[in-house]
Amino acid sequence: MGTFVDRDVFIAGYPKSGNTWLQLMMASLLYGLDPRNAPDTLVQELVPDVHYKNCFKRFLQAMCFKTHSLPQPEYRRVIRLVRDGRDVICSYHHFNESSQAGGPLDSLVDGATPLPFGEWQDHVLAWERNPFRADTILVRYEDLLDDCVGELGRISDFLGVHRSPAELAAIAKGSRFDCMKTREAAQGWDNKAWPKDKPFVRQGRSGAYTAELSPAQIARFTCRSAAALRLLGYELCAGAA
Repeated sequence: MGTFVDRDVFIAGYPKSGNTWLQLMMASLLYGLDPRNAPDTLVQELVPDVHYKNCFKRFLQAMCFKTHSLPQPEYRRVIRLVRDGRDVICSYHHFNESSQAGGPLDSLVDGATPLPFGEWQDHVLAWERNPFRADTILVRYEDLLDDCVGELGRISDFLGVHRSPAELAAIAKGSRFDCMKTREAAQGWDNKAWPKDKPFVRQGRSGAYTAELSPAQIARFTCRSAAALRLLGYELCAGAA
């Protein structure tokens, strides 16, 4: 991938936690792009995905990268992106279906499907332990939905990058999910392996799991993941441990 430096910043989120969304906003924040028409090919150059790019060009002294990895010694500054794990597994299931990865939803709910980055709750707790003492900021997907401008302001402060309220508002507006859907339909993705007839950008909302999972599935996942859900401030279903 190349050589990282201590000033570099990593968006570290479990898959399907809004990583691509924040990657686009970070490219806009750092480089002044208009997120409505910034090609994904350019975004992948400016904010590289460490799992997708074999090498990168260093455009800034402090670059930003996207990763799903567990804590690594070289990740010294980290934006911890989190999302309610129950929404995550629903989104993951749709991703698997679209990419023909397969696997029943119950298997994801019960942790029976081996996943590249482990289970959601283990990922959350590993980053909470922060074994390499990285400088971190916690950003919740749901807070980005509720107050995107405010969250972008927090991220800007963490980065040491000044952007005016108007600039932050323009990034937030241009990164809305309706805009991202339009951008996807018009331009597609840098990764040509993604099927053109399957949308990558889905609903862009929180709490959708209540309509996509059965009460029994919600209860099983919540009981297995209660410690991580509670830690991040997500409500537990009745009867959860």
